[in-house]
Amino acid sequence: MKMMKNNLNKTFWWLVGFTDGDGSFTCYTSKVNKIMSFKLNYHLHKDDLICLNNIKNMLNYSTNIYFEKDNTARLMISNHKFLLETIIPIFDKYPCLTIKHYSYLKWKESLLYYTSKNKENWLLNSEKNKLINNYKLIDNIDIPYELMNINWLIGFIEAEGHLNFYPGNKSNITVRSFLTITQHERSLNTLKAIKNFMNTWTYSNNTPLPIKLFLDEKLNIHDNWVFLSKMSKLNAYTLAINNMDMLYYIVLPKLEAEQWYSRKKDDFIMWKTALTIIIKGLHNTNEGMNLLNILYNNMNKKRYNKQYDIPYEMINKVINMTPIYCPYLPYEINTTIKVKKSGGVYMYDLKGNLFKVFKGASTAGLFFNMKRHQVLSYINKNMIINNNYILKDYNYFIKNYKNNIKK
Repeated sequence: MKMMKNNLNKTFWWLVGFTDGDGSFTCYTSKVNKIMSFKLNYHLHKDDLICLNNIKNMLNYSTNIYFEKDNTARLMISNHKFLLETIIPIFDKYPCLTIKHYSYLKWKESLLYYTSKNKENWLLNSEKNKLINNYKLIDNIDIPYELMNINWLIGFIEAEGHLNFYPGNKSNITVRSFLTITQHERSLNTLKAIKNFMNTWTYSNNTPLPIKLFLDEKLNIHDNWVFLSKMSKLNAYTLAINNMDMLYYIVLPKLEAEQWYSRKKDDFIMWKTALTIIIKGLHNTNEGMNLLNILYNNMNKKRYNKQYDIPYEMINKVINMTPIYCPYLPYEINTTIKVKKSGGVYMYDLKGNLFKVFKGASTAGLFFNMKRHQVLSYINKNMIINNNYILKDYNYFIKNYKNNIKK
């Protein structure tokens, strides 16, 4: 019973996150009979019919989905009894985490007033209905950003997020994968809350030790690996993550551990595949680059209005190829090694235990407050640094780490 309740909590948080992005609370007065109609609407591309059906199933709500002439589909929840007994309890317990929180509260107040007071008097004051979605805040009511959680975030990403990658070409080591969310400036505080929430994440337990040490150092120096920036010439901000190691070892495990309910689930699978190919260095193979191009040409809007089946057999074949990159070094170091045949600075204690991993001599120099050439001198002369540590190069690391794994 506890498990069922936990799953229900996750499902409803996803629903609220998705509603924050692609749902709307509306009310409309019929010009014919002056009857008020309150609705919770979802208006999506027709290819995302699966998402609308999933929402119906979550709510156990029976209604038709309407198809429009512009290749869209609409789910309208308009039964006042259902709105009062099901929708309001859900959105009271699991509140919206964007400024749609205020739209919901205004909509709820209007619905409760209309269904409990004299309807004729309400019609005389129906100008209030026009204020439901006016983006105005409500005095003394804050959006409860502290309730942000992974299921809300996935719902919001499915509505407003963008998962993609650039395949480049075989010789292009700047092949990148990224996750972005763009919002109007009035939702800047929501993006800040998402950034703060994601900055509490860390790598999964099965991450190789050298990569953990590398990420620890990056997280200690840069707590802003989730970037937030204003878009030029637009009243909008974008939250972006494009660091490959952060995406693969921190973000991906979080996102794949939870349920996805829209067509973006397929985009997530393809994005995860592309990220894995790039992390393993398999984009440097003909098979890997070919698959990246196939996936790229069928992701997101490129897949609208056509039937596409994810090529799982091809994916499994490529993913199971021998990695080009070292599996226990971070992507940032592996790309350097691919070009220069060496990369990284490895810090050991005097007992031979790996203690820290730096991208290069310059990064290590920042840690020890010394110049790059001084770091290289410590490595070349095998000198003890700070009385407790010794710095080694890639050749030493790869030889000793492989031996330790075999033991």
